[in-house]
Amino acid sequence: HVKHFFAGDDALDRLARIHRRRFDDAVRSCQQAAERDPDSAAIQSNLGLALQSAGRTQEALTHHELAVSLAPSDPLTHTNYALALQSLGRPDEAIEHCREALRLDPRHAKAHVNLGLSLQDKGRIDEAMEHY
Repeated sequence: HVKHFFAGDDALDRLARIHRRRFDDAVRSCQQAAERDPDSAAIQSNLGLALQSAGRTQEALTHHELAVSLAPSDPLTHTNYALALQSLGRPDEAIEHCREALRLDPRHAKAHVNLGLSLQDKGRIDEAMEHY
């Protein structure tokens, strides 16, 4: 008889703990990198993404804001910031940062998708469809 590791009522809880541990490891790794190089927009942005993945989106905003201030001409920093804003129910601000990312790079696929999602949340479906 084989006992499955994920069998039973607590299977999802086990999976969640495994994933949470990985996200926490990613956060720690990014925090260490940020301590070594606090002026790196890429590191700050990655720390923001790691925090979001760990369910700490409000905390992630600080790092995305810093990334945008360090690299205002980088469309990815604007796009990642927009993703955090969108997940916190702030679609107007997310739209603003997606539009800035697309001004900087009109072909930035992630910015188009995030803009479409934000516009969709605002009920602007026809406009959103232009970005998918």
